[in-house]
Amino acid sequence: MVLLLYVIFILSLLPAKKYEDSYAAYETALEWLAPTDGEKSHILVAMAAVAYKCQGVEECKTLLFQW
Repeated sequence: MVLLLYVIFILSLLPAKKYEDSYAAYETALEWLAPTDGEKSHILVAMAAVAYKCQGVEECKTLLFQW
């Protein structure tokens, strides 16, 4: 439940184009709030989408193939 609420908060940052803030928040969620491999993979996909916006294709690929 906490993870879901945190992800909703992160999604609210995207329309404001606060990509770096949302990426940092996803990193925190990945480290502290994602206990299962499935949840970690979902967060990495979301991080890859944000990384594509602010860091480019290479960082996006790195995240997608990380797990």
